[in-house]
Amino acid sequence: MTTAERLFSLVDNMGMDQKAFAAAIGAPESSVSNWRVGRTASYKKYLPQIAEVLGTTVDFLLTGNTEADIKKEPTTVSDDRLQEMVRLLKSLPPEKQLEVMQYARFVRDSKDNS
Repeated sequence: MTTAERLFSLVDNMGMDQKAFAAAIGAPESSVSNWRVGRTASYKKYLPQIAEVLGTTVDFLLTGNTEADIKKEPTTVSDDRLQEMVRLLKSLPPEKQLEVMQYARFVRDSKDNS
């Protein structure tokens, strides 16, 4: 399995569409579409963001090595809360999903700097 195949397998398993995935990692939607069909491998510069959003490691995405059986434990969010957050995010229109993701990054970055 290639890196792109592993990446999109995880995206699909999460039920995330390409537009929401692109917004979550800060990449153009057209780039994500090109990655899926194998036109480019420019996803490599986004691997840290991709791994974070998909709850895995860069190592797994690149090699398929399952040091912790693909997924690392979510930071401090229970599986139920994480699933609820994903369902809520997916229920929003794409432009609102982007706003939520930008706000979440702002909160994360503000927390890290305090």
